[in-house]
Amino acid sequence: MKAGGARLAGEAREALRRRFLGLGFDTARFARADGAGAAARRLREWLAAGCHADMHWLERNADRRASADAVVSGARTVVVFGVSYG
Repeated sequence: MKAGGARLAGEAREALRRRFLGLGFDTARFARADGAGAAARRLREWLAAGCHADMHWLERNADRRASADAVVSGARTVVVFGVSYG
């Protein structure tokens, strides 16, 4: 993830995470936006095996789901937020 041209890591990344948590998110995580990586391969295998059952919408735009770069050219990092339903 870039901020002003420098890679955001360490304390700067943790400060950003704390900011997100302060906004009300229960979790905030950072992941590489690598469509050729293991996570993308597992998604494709998972879909091919039919593990998504009747959630056929997961098959739509599978390449975009597997690679953030297919959505935002040059993407390097994905920020994932979570909110508990409970």
